[in-house]
Amino acid sequence: MWPANQTGSQPRKCSNDPAKTTLTMDMISATTLAELTTSWPNLEGDNFKFWEKQWLEHGTCSYSTFNQTQYFDQANTIWKGLQLFDILQKDGISPKTTSQKKTDFEKAIGKHIGPNYMIGFHCSYYELLEIRLCRNHAGNDYQGCYRSGNCGSSFKWKP
Repeated sequence: MWPANQTGSQPRKCSNDPAKTTLTMDMISATTLAELTTSWPNLEGDNFKFWEKQWLEHGTCSYSTFNQTQYFDQANTIWKGLQLFDILQKDGISPKTTSQKKTDFEKAIGKHIGPNYMIGFHCSYYELLEIRLCRNHAGNDYQGCYRSGNCGSSFKWKP
């Protein structure tokens, strides 16, 4: 969950105040911590260190709306409510070694969030790394993303 402004830029490290920058395990409920290991894992190491970094770089920029507890609860709630993998699979979209059309992803996701939202697809060397769905400042409704990402009209989503 990364805050962005209306120009599409992502502010980073928005506070030096220790009350706003500190993240401890007891600020996140045991249930949310357990679910975050699936919904927002660190693919390269320690999960909590990764979440600390995400909070410092991105979460502090949303502190006026979400404190540490609320930020991770909200990110997890969005993930649970979306079930993006299920949405894609229902339309026959799954990881493959061959290229897939971005429009197929847009149509499948659009059935769930609405067809009029720009979705951000981010790739590296024609491989899909992330799908960005944007929400309003309060985090309670989808809105169009300000950038469509850097993927072309097709990309690989590898297994």
